[in-house]
Amino acid sequence: MDKRAINNLINSYSHLDPEYGPKLTNHLPMALYALYDIDASDAQITQFAQDHIKARGLTPLTQKSTTIIDSQTYYSALGERRSFSAYNQFFDKEISTHGRDETLKRHINFLMHGVCGCAFHGLIRTAYGLTADNNEEISRGLAYWADTHKSITTHPATLSTNGLSLSDAFAAAQQLHQEGHWDNMAQRAPNIYTKIKQITDTQPFQSFIGQTSLSSQTNINDFRRATLTLYQTFPNFTTLHCLTAVHALSGLYNTAAAPNDVLATMGQATLATYLSIGAPDLTTLHPPTNLSGKNLSAEWNVIRASHNDHAIKLAYSAREEYRATQDPAYLKIIKDIAAPKLP
Repeated sequence: MDKRAINNLINSYSHLDPEYGPKLTNHLPMALYALYDIDASDAQITQFAQDHIKARGLTPLTQKSTTIIDSQTYYSALGERRSFSAYNQFFDKEISTHGRDETLKRHINFLMHGVCGCAFHGLIRTAYGLTADNNEEISRGLAYWADTHKSITTHPATLSTNGLSLSDAFAAAQQLHQEGHWDNMAQRAPNIYTKIKQITDTQPFQSFIGQTSLSSQTNINDFRRATLTLYQTFPNFTTLHCLTAVHALSGLYNTAAAPNDVLATMGQATLATYLSIGAPDLTTLHPPTNLSGKNLSAEWNVIRASHNDHAIKLAYSAREEYRATQDPAYLKIIKDIAAPKLP
């Protein structure tokens, strides 16, 4: 299956709702592209699609928006989770009128302020569309991002010469958490964003984020190191999405009008997410030195045959981040995904 064929397959499922169940994200388009890019067979890809639709109960989108989204109404329906189709039509027109690059340049900076609203999935889906060179999927990613947009603060996000390194900002966030502001926070929540909102709706967080800016030297590799360490130390669904979101951001942030502001906004989102999981101690783990990207054929065979959308996407992101950084810790993630699980 070549790139044109995988995009045709992805687009053939464009009628499906971008969410299922209790407001969970439909990962099908992203998982299909990841499978294609890790060299799954045509049969594996098509079988995954059929099985995944059935297993997740994915259904056609029945949402009927009463709003027509244009430049005047764009902000009025943000985050309401009932205008996906209208936003999709809006972004289709934006891309048709202005081109893909200009559309991303016009919208990414603003949308980043609501990146937590669907646990980074608007960002991730848009980035997958860009990697796939699929304008229709870029439009759907942007539409989902707008439809689930939830800002976590009104404080502006900028990088500054006197700002903190990202690692120092994490340390400051941990110190704040240890002051006990969120000791009574509910430990169980229906989704990642609900947990984040329990943090961001409080005065201590807003004061902290208003007083904390990141250094102007901050770059995408700082986010790679931070989220890799976070996932290594505390592997769960939340940290998984932080890691895959940074992989998505690495291919998207330079398309924005102000890339540094995108990084600053991602800093706010990452700190909020870190606080939402209890601000655990972070330890850099050193994987075995004999790991090599060339000796993982058995692991890739397992992952290509997997029915786990999160595992497929994580493995794909880990491979791409290893290619960008040569950090063998990403290879360790791939090995762990494919390792037999004890009953």
